[in-house]
Amino acid sequence: MAGDTVNHKVYAFGNGAIKRFNLDGSGVETLIVGQPYGEGLAVDPVGGKIYWSVYNDWEIRRADLDGTNVETIITDQVSNGRGEQFSGISLDLAGGKIYFTNTDLNPSKIERANLDGTGREDVVVFDTNVLYEPLGLAIDPLGGRVYWADYQRQHVSGVSFAGG
Repeated sequence: MAGDTVNHKVYAFGNGAIKRFNLDGSGVETLIVGQPYGEGLAVDPVGGKIYWSVYNDWEIRRADLDGTNVETIITDQVSNGRGEQFSGISLDLAGGKIYFTNTDLNPSKIERANLDGTGREDVVVFDTNVLYEPLGLAIDPLGGRVYWADYQRQHVSGVSFAGG
Protein backbone atom coordinates (compact mmCIF):
# COMPACT_ATOMS: atom_id res chain seq x y z
CA MET A 1 0.00 0.00 0.00
CA ALA A 2 1.26 3.48 -0.83
CA GLY A 3 -0.17 6.94 -0.29
CA ASP A 4 -0.25 9.91 -2.65
CA THR A 5 -0.85 12.99 -0.52
CA VAL A 6 -0.55 15.34 -3.51
CA ASN A 7 -3.51 13.81 -5.36
CA HIS A 8 -5.21 12.47 -2.19
CA LYS A 9 -5.15 8.81 -3.33
CA VAL A 10 -4.10 5.45 -1.94
CA TYR A 11 -2.70 2.65 -4.13
CA ALA A 12 -2.91 -1.00 -3.04
CA PHE A 13 -2.79 -4.58 -4.30
CA GLY A 14 -6.05 -6.50 -4.24
CA ASN A 15 -7.35 -9.59 -6.05
CA GLY A 16 -4.36 -9.73 -8.41
CA ALA A 17 -4.60 -6.07 -9.38
CA ILE A 18 -3.33 -2.63 -8.45
CA LYS A 19 -6.18 -0.47 -7.26
CA ARG A 20 -6.50 3.22 -6.46
CA PHE A 21 -9.00 4.90 -4.16
CA ASN A 22 -9.63 8.15 -2.31
CA LEU A 23 -8.16 8.68 1.17
CA ASP A 24 -11.62 8.06 2.67
CA GLY A 25 -11.87 4.67 0.89
CA SER A 26 -14.37 5.78 -1.75
CA GLY A 27 -13.91 5.80 -5.52
CA VAL A 28 -12.14 2.44 -5.92
CA GLU A 29 -10.62 2.01 -9.39
CA THR A 30 -8.84 -1.05 -10.80
CA LEU A 31 -5.79 0.26 -12.65
CA ILE A 32 -3.66 -2.75 -13.58
CA VAL A 33 -4.77 -6.40 -13.62
CA GLY A 34 -2.64 -9.54 -13.73
CA GLN A 35 -0.42 -8.71 -10.72
CA PRO A 36 -1.01 -11.73 -8.43
CA TYR A 37 2.38 -11.55 -6.74
CA GLY A 38 2.68 -7.81 -6.17
CA GLU A 39 4.82 -7.00 -3.15
CA GLY A 40 6.30 -3.53 -2.70
CA LEU A 41 4.44 -0.44 -3.91
CA ALA A 42 5.57 3.20 -4.07
CA VAL A 43 4.21 6.40 -5.59
CA ASP A 44 5.95 9.37 -7.22
CA PRO A 45 3.06 11.90 -7.40
CA VAL A 46 5.15 14.69 -8.92
CA GLY A 47 6.73 12.44 -11.57
CA GLY A 48 3.34 10.83 -12.16
CA LYS A 49 4.44 7.20 -11.63
CA ILE A 50 3.64 4.19 -9.48
CA TYR A 51 6.30 1.55 -8.89
CA TRP A 52 5.87 -2.04 -7.72
CA SER A 53 7.78 -5.26 -7.31
CA VAL A 54 6.47 -8.55 -8.68
CA TYR A 55 7.80 -11.34 -6.49
CA ASN A 56 7.34 -14.41 -8.70
CA ASP A 57 7.95 -12.61 -12.02
CA TRP A 58 11.34 -11.36 -10.78
CA GLU A 59 10.72 -7.78 -11.93
CA ILE A 60 10.15 -4.23 -10.80
CA ARG A 61 7.66 -2.30 -12.90
CA ARG A 62 6.28 1.19 -13.14
CA ALA A 63 3.31 2.87 -14.78
CA ASP A 64 1.62 6.24 -15.01
CA LEU A 65 -0.61 7.06 -12.03
CA ASP A 66 -3.69 6.11 -14.06
CA GLY A 67 -2.26 2.62 -14.74
CA THR A 68 -1.27 3.22 -18.36
CA ASN A 69 2.20 2.86 -19.90
CA VAL A 70 3.30 -0.15 -17.83
CA GLU A 71 6.99 -0.89 -18.24
CA THR A 72 9.49 -3.24 -16.62
CA ILE A 73 12.46 -1.27 -15.30
CA ILE A 74 14.42 -3.94 -13.39
CA THR A 75 14.66 -7.64 -14.21
CA ASP A 76 16.31 -10.76 -12.85
CA GLN A 77 20.05 -10.80 -13.61
CA VAL A 78 20.71 -14.32 -12.29
CA SER A 79 21.18 -17.00 -14.91
CA ASN A 80 21.14 -20.02 -12.57
CA GLY A 81 17.37 -20.44 -12.81
CA ARG A 82 16.73 -19.54 -9.18
CA GLY A 83 15.84 -15.94 -9.87
CA GLU A 84 16.15 -12.75 -7.90
CA GLN A 85 13.16 -12.05 -5.67
CA PHE A 86 12.33 -8.37 -5.34
CA SER A 87 10.09 -7.43 -2.44
CA GLY A 88 10.26 -4.13 -0.56
CA ILE A 89 10.72 -0.91 -2.52
CA SER A 90 11.04 2.74 -1.54
CA LEU A 91 11.72 5.92 -3.49
CA ASP A 92 14.24 8.68 -2.83
CA LEU A 93 12.62 11.24 -5.11
CA ALA A 94 15.10 14.04 -4.35
CA GLY A 95 17.96 11.70 -5.21
CA GLY A 96 16.15 10.18 -8.19
CA LYS A 97 16.57 6.61 -6.88
CA ILE A 98 14.49 3.52 -6.25
CA TYR A 99 15.68 1.26 -3.43
CA PHE A 100 14.65 -2.40 -3.38
CA THR A 101 15.26 -5.65 -1.54
CA ASN A 102 16.59 -8.70 -3.37
CA THR A 103 15.89 -11.65 -1.09
CA ASP A 104 16.40 -14.89 -3.00
CA LEU A 105 20.14 -14.70 -3.40
CA ASN A 106 22.94 -15.82 -1.16
CA PRO A 107 23.70 -13.23 -0.02
CA SER A 108 20.50 -11.18 0.09
CA LYS A 109 20.90 -7.52 -0.81
CA ILE A 110 19.41 -4.09 -0.74
CA GLU A 111 20.03 -2.36 -4.04
CA ARG A 112 19.24 0.94 -5.69
CA ALA A 113 18.89 2.22 -9.23
CA ASN A 114 17.82 5.35 -11.03
CA LEU A 115 14.05 5.76 -11.27
CA ASP A 116 14.17 4.44 -14.85
CA GLY A 117 15.95 1.26 -13.67
CA THR A 118 19.42 2.14 -14.97
CA GLY A 119 22.52 2.38 -12.81
CA ARG A 120 21.74 -0.60 -10.55
CA GLU A 121 24.11 -0.91 -7.57
CA ASP A 122 24.39 -2.62 -4.19
CA VAL A 123 23.70 -0.64 -1.00
CA VAL A 124 23.85 -3.48 1.54
CA VAL A 125 25.11 -7.03 0.94
CA PHE A 126 24.27 -9.30 3.86
CA ASP A 127 26.63 -11.80 5.52
CA THR A 128 26.46 -15.12 3.65
CA ASN A 129 26.86 -17.08 6.92
CA VAL A 130 23.56 -15.75 8.29
CA LEU A 131 20.22 -16.06 6.52
CA TYR A 132 18.80 -12.57 6.08
CA GLU A 133 15.48 -11.87 4.43
CA PRO A 134 14.93 -8.11 4.14
CA LEU A 135 11.34 -7.45 3.13
CA GLY A 136 9.95 -4.08 4.28
CA LEU A 137 11.96 -1.06 3.21
CA ALA A 138 11.88 2.66 4.07
CA ILE A 139 14.03 5.63 3.10
CA ASP A 140 14.91 8.65 5.23
CA PRO A 141 16.18 11.06 2.57
CA LEU A 142 16.90 13.88 5.04
CA GLY A 143 18.90 11.60 7.32
CA GLY A 144 20.47 9.77 4.38
CA ARG A 145 19.47 6.32 5.65
CA VAL A 146 17.72 3.20 4.41
CA TYR A 147 15.84 0.96 6.87
CA TRP A 148 14.59 -2.59 6.43
CA ALA A 149 12.62 -5.20 8.33
CA ASP A 150 14.32 -8.60 8.34
CA TYR A 151 11.73 -11.39 8.26
CA GLN A 152 14.12 -14.16 9.34
CA ARG A 153 15.69 -12.27 12.23
CA GLN A 154 12.50 -10.37 13.25
CA HIS A 155 14.57 -7.22 13.44
CA VAL A 156 14.62 -3.69 12.01
CA SER A 157 18.00 -2.27 10.92
CA GLY A 158 19.34 0.68 8.99
CA VAL A 159 22.47 2.08 7.36
CA SER A 160 23.51 5.21 5.52
CA PHE A 161 22.83 5.40 1.77
CA ALA A 162 26.53 4.77 1.21
CA GLY A 163 26.04 1.23 2.56
CA GLY A 164 27.88 -0.56 5.31
